[in-house]
Amino acid sequence: MQTALTEKTLLRDVWARGFLDGLPDIAMGLLLVNIQLGGWLAELGLSTGWTIGVPIVVMLTVLLAVPWCRRHLTTPRLGEFRIHKTRRRKLLPVMLVSVAITLALVGFTAASKAAAFEGDVPLVLIILGVFAVKAVVLCSLAGWYFGVDRLYAYGWLIAWSFLGSETLIRTTELPLLACYLLGFGVSSAVMVACGLVRLRRFLHDFPLPHDETPT
Repeated sequence: MQTALTEKTLLRDVWARGFLDGLPDIAMGLLLVNIQLGGWLAELGLSTGWTIGVPIVVMLTVLLAVPWCRRHLTTPRLGEFRIHKTRRRKLLPVMLVSVAITLALVGFTAASKAAAFEGDVPLVLIILGVFAVKAVVLCSLAGWYFGVDRLYAYGWLIAWSFLGSETLIRTTELPLLACYLLGFGVSSAVMVACGLVRLRRFLHDFPLPHDETPT
């Protein structure tokens, strides 16, 4: 029993090392704010080409930049590890739970519409509320599985981004851009800031090994 517990603890430590450099935090924050980037550009009066093209470019840049940074910043300091096929299969229950939650929440949304809940609560708030619940649950599962506590908070930040911004739009007289900034902007800023702090600490705590080979 003690051996199994030790192995589980060590495995979580290995998973957590993938979050040491803060790059996942930065990527999550940038991709989150990128969801509403097109809407912000539209509010500024830019054409459809800009409102569609810029978010795509930002998304591709983030997805390409993270592996590049990992290869040049993280791997030289920590080395590289890959998920064994056996461990990949053990991820299947987590994926099945994710699918089950999605189906259950989609069913709840359909039932809400059928029951005419939208008469009192706008349907868009119900849909965003369902998505918010899913974000909290899935981020909590990821935080538990990977042993990364801040993922619990990120789930709530993602939930606030969607549900909070829409609530502000409907209940306040703030400009649309301000509502999105208070929703997506604040959540993204927190994630990126946490990532930058962790990246700075990572570079300080894990300096590049010096080549001491005599010439």
